[in-house]
Amino acid sequence: MIPKMNKRSYMKMIIVMILGDGYIGTIKQGKYKYKKISYWSNDIVLRKMFIDLMKNAFNITPSHIGENEVYYKRKIEMECVFRELKKITEILDKKSEKVILNFLNNENDFVRKFAIRLGMSCEGSISFSRKQNGGFRFNIAFACANYELCKEWQNLFNDFDMKMKIRKDSYVSTGYHGLQSVLEEDILKFWRLGGFIDGVKIQKGKKFKGCDKNYLLNICINLINKKRNGDFKLYTKWSDDKFWSIVNMQGAISRGSSN
Repeated sequence: MIPKMNKRSYMKMIIVMILGDGYIGTIKQGKYKYKKISYWSNDIVLRKMFIDLMKNAFNITPSHIGENEVYYKRKIEMECVFRELKKITEILDKKSEKVILNFLNNENDFVRKFAIRLGMSCEGSISFSRKQNGGFRFNIAFACANYELCKEWQNLFNDFDMKMKIRKDSYVSTGYHGLQSVLEEDILKFWRLGGFIDGVKIQKGKKFKGCDKNYLLNICINLINKKRNGDFKLYTKWSDDKFWSIVNMQGAISRGSSN
């Protein structure tokens, strides 16, 4: 599942995951203190990804594997992990205003593309709906409440010509929801990068919850291409039943092509 990289690149992918739904720090428990690194996700593929990255980078196994969390807290091992990750980037707190992604700058495009794919698999989403005029509305997004980190990710996406815009959200304490694009071309570019990590599931939604993120991405790609090729005549006039029937048909095409 994990592509072949050197150990330092594996460490950088660990940082990418920590800056999503991970934690690294010192825990105080009574008179005891210990260093801990953990990763939370409802998705088993992402939890396994974190375990595999830690194994490849540091040759260690988790202290605990739970239903939603995997963590490491063995003293000698964690001191080594902290020391090596800090050599790559000093700020490992996703809430810090000083957090940066420039540790990816000297990597080759393959590794940087994988960082985008991994980040999107952890924090990203793909969706579509129907406009009031009957047309398709596509949306690709990356959740991140830290404005400075949003800018860092925006720059990385931009390096591969994806024009993700920072989206505000008054319901989030920081005022920011993350990055978003409704441009078909940006969805096509993400697909060309390789899309999501295979097997990562959609966690929310009514129609596609529990499906692979790449399954829905492929539906969107099929719809975009067919619309551009003129295969859908008068699609804005379709009834809702026909609209979703066509969508489901693209899902069947995607599923067939992946087998």
